Order: sequence, then C-alpha cells, then structure tokens
Amino acid sequence: MMIFFFTDRRCQQRALFFAARLKQTLPMLTTTAWDHVIDRLYTWTYLMHVVPADDPWRWRYVMALEQLVVASPPQLAGIGHENDAPGKESGHLMWTFAVHQVMQLFAIQMSAHHQHQTQATLLHALVSEAKLTPADRDAMYLYHTLRAGFAFDRVWTMQLPDDPHLLAKLEALQSANSNPFEDSACIVVDP
Repeated sequence: MMIFFFTDRRCQQRALFFAARLKQTLPMLTTTAWDHVIDRLYTWTYLMHVVPADDPWRWRYVMALEQLVVASPPQLAGIGHENDAPGKESGHLMWTFAVHQVMQLFAIQMSAHHQHQTQATLLHALVSEAKLTPADRDAMYLYHTLRAGFAFDRVWTMQLPDDPHLLAKLEALQSANSNPFEDSACIVVDP
C-alpha cells in the first residue's frame, strides 16, 4: 500500500486536474463559474483527503450531501450510483458538490445527457487517478492542467457556505498544510 500525502499544492493540482477533465464537457461555463468549480473541487479534496475520515463534522457533511443526492430530481438521482469510483470518494458526490451546485448557483441548465456525460468524465478521471503511483499522479495533474490552459497562480478559496464550522476547520487545515518550500514567495531571484 502506497501513502499519498495531500499537501496544499497537491490539493490545488488535483482540483485543476478534475476541472481540466471537465472543461471538455462544460464549454458553456464562464470564467467566474470555472473559478467556483475549481474552488469547490479544491474544497472537496481537502474534505475527503486531508480531514481525518473519523472526524464527526466531515462525516455529518458527507451524510447530508448523500441525502441531497437521494432527494435529487429523478434525472439526477440515478447518475453514477451503478459504478462508484475506487476508494472512499464517490464520483456522484463529487459531481453534486462541485458541478451540480455551481450550475444551480449560476442558473445554467444541463440536459440529462450532458449531466451523464460530465458524471462519466469525473468517474473516468477518478479511475485513471487510482491506477497511478504518486509521482505519476503529480505528472498527470500537471499535464492536464497545462493542456486545459488553467493558471496555477490563482487565489484559492474554500467553498463551503452551508457549513461555517467545517469551513473554519478546513481553512485551519489549509494554513497548517502549506509547505513553505512550495510557496512562490520563498523563491530567491538573483538581481
């Protein structure tokens, strides 16, 4: 068993990787909508990989999200349940948290076919990710991010408006989880 430690930079790169994969199926999103999707993917990675699995606030939030999925309209309820991605993370929960809620926020309509297509894209990305070693994952994250044209230098924001206590916990982990050697402010440039 390999241990894959999620640093702040790796969480950012993973969010950009999933956004890059989704960009092919969501060409109608504006830059502002993409910023929300990326920040929610970033928040989701922290929630599922940095917060301890036995944390009661994490567990409560994921259970509430699962209830939201169950209560979804019929065209959404069946997406992704038949083939969950490997590991703890369900592609459907990730899709609901990062894509569906942003679509609702910006009042963007998606057909059932398009919803299934974006869900399948996320599931495929999760399966691809699970097959790789940590170094290969890092390379894959960078490759897809560069290919999609997303900027690495952006303001990273945790997006969890419906649970301020868990958001505060994530933000505390975010500041504790940053590696000073990955910070661009630590790079010395010769004059």
